[in-house]
Amino acid sequence: MWTPRRIVLALLGVTFCLSFYLGYSFLLGSFDGLPPLPERFAPPDGSAEQAPPPPLPLNSIRGRLQLAFGPNCDEMNWKIVSANPKRGFIVAAERFEFVKQGPYEGWVFVEPVSIVIEGKTPGPDGSPDFTTFHAEKAYLKFDQPVRDATQLDQRKLMQARLEPDHEASTPDHRKTAIWISHNRKSLNPADDLRVKIDGPLDYFEEPEPGKPNISTTAKVTLTDYQNVPVEYHQRRDTEDFQTAIGYGLNIYMYRGDPPPPPPPDPAKPNQPPPKGQLAGVEKLELFSQVERDPTRQKLVQVWLWVESGGGNFTGGPTPKNDPQKDPQKAKPKELLFIETAGHFEYYGRWKDPTWKDPEGSPTVERAYFPRPPQVPGIIRYVTVKRTIQTSAAPDLLVSDYLDVFLGKTPIQPKKGEPIPTKLKETGSLHVKRIHAWGEIITVTSEMDKLFAFGSDLEHETATKRTTFSARPGEMLEVSKDNSKIIAPKITFVGGAEGQQSAILAGPGRAEMGEIDPRTGRHMKFAYWDDVMLYGQEIEKGVKLDRITLVGNAKFVDESTPVPSGIKAKELKLWLLSKGSPATTIIPKSAESVKMPETPKIEPKKTELAKKDDPTKGAKVHRLEATDVIDAMSAETVIRN
Repeated sequence: MWTPRRIVLALLGVTFCLSFYLGYSFLLGSFDGLPPLPERFAPPDGSAEQAPPPPLPLNSIRGRLQLAFGPNCDEMNWKIVSANPKRGFIVAAERFEFVKQGPYEGWVFVEPVSIVIEGKTPGPDGSPDFTTFHAEKAYLKFDQPVRDATQLDQRKLMQARLEPDHEASTPDHRKTAIWISHNRKSLNPADDLRVKIDGPLDYFEEPEPGKPNISTTAKVTLTDYQNVPVEYHQRRDTEDFQTAIGYGLNIYMYRGDPPPPPPPDPAKPNQPPPKGQLAGVEKLELFSQVERDPTRQKLVQVWLWVESGGGNFTGGPTPKNDPQKDPQKAKPKELLFIETAGHFEYYGRWKDPTWKDPEGSPTVERAYFPRPPQVPGIIRYVTVKRTIQTSAAPDLLVSDYLDVFLGKTPIQPKKGEPIPTKLKETGSLHVKRIHAWGEIITVTSEMDKLFAFGSDLEHETATKRTTFSARPGEMLEVSKDNSKIIAPKITFVGGAEGQQSAILAGPGRAEMGEIDPRTGRHMKFAYWDDVMLYGQEIEKGVKLDRITLVGNAKFVDESTPVPSGIKAKELKLWLLSKGSPATTIIPKSAESVKMPETPKIEPKKTELAKKDDPTKGAKVHRLEATDVIDAMSAETVIRN
């Protein structure tokens, strides 16, 4: 029971404790008696700022937004965030308005807006399959009318019109364009495919047959970060790197497997079967804007960084790796820069009925460049420049049509090495096949000292085979190292350690050796009716070029005052490569004919003779003839 005495004692006790605490805090409260915080618990930059909040659960709507647009994305603070998990999309916007009149009557107007479309099949590591859209303003059409924002998650998006807004007051750098991104079922930013569009875009969930799902006529910049060199990734937010540029875009998408059909409903006897969700890009088209004035052309441009040797359409040698370094990094990259006044078509899952991939892939990626539209007075082609990082002069291919078949070579971590979490080049693009054709195509290579023109070229990387041919009844012409070959078809085959071989099918001729200063013509000739075979071999430490002529074969040397030569059913010549020591002609078999030596007469020292001829060292080392018809030299004439 509280008595006056007890109440007074309680008040005195509380007053004493409070006075003691206030006196302690005033006299000793400024002293910190705790030990300093260990360095391992300090912030990384040494500041005292609070750590960022932990990521939201991945199964939440805003958690999916973080995965799609980044942990600090503006979408996290927008007023409207709606999702329909069954239909696989998320819509985030700052302002919502129902359109009551005009061309978009019955649609929904939102600004700014970001849309996430999620595929049903995740990646191998469980990463979601995201395709994202962002625009400063958009008109959206759903399968059913929408009266307020709470109904968005109950509707299916059927059509959209997205537009940028340069005058928007928002500080978001994305306001000047429309952005589309696909993460390729990976959370690594180095796998992203990004499209920037500088104008309005139309989207159709279920377009008419033959019509695209996405289309625009504005400038388009496409960046494939799997194809951009890894050193560019760190600057992706401050600099633009492109894989392709065009002026108009069509994207055709394919659908995944449809869900199982529902049980039959007597009330709906004609119910259509369910459709699968949009799962990826089936076909992509980029367009150019061509005009008669060459200075005002807006061309399609494509940059492809490929593995060394993949784009070697000249058939020349490939730079070797540095064995002292990482094999993946030591391999020099090649840049294929393709430009056309026509349009460009990309197929993500192409099956070619006329070509079987030697590597066994059922489908490949295909980049197709049809013949550009022709304007009177202006001839347009598809041009390809192949640049190796170790070489300054690019190879050049000019054609009417071009097909490039591509594949990806994933980089596997070394044994015992953890999977990297930082930005890293996750795959290397390599060319499987190049096919160029047209009325006239040309190939030029300063590094290989090659110039050729014909009508069809095909290069296959796996077999290191390049085939160059002319139209039926015509001849192609190949000039290499100041030698000239004229034949209907030639096939280059790459070998070990940079060695090459060639097969020339059909009748033809070869011109080689020194240039006559008086006529400007070569002074050594070879002729054949069936086939010419070229190869390289090493004999007793000497590098030799081997030439085999089959079918009414003939070799003529006009470098002497009296021309010499030999004609037989088959001829084999071994030529010393430039810089190899000279030797005499040594017959090898009883059927061989010994060619007598002739005195060498120096040509007159004219300006043409002073020029360096790279084939001066290509001297005959040995010659073999089978079924000799006749032979001739300054001292001997043999008739069969």
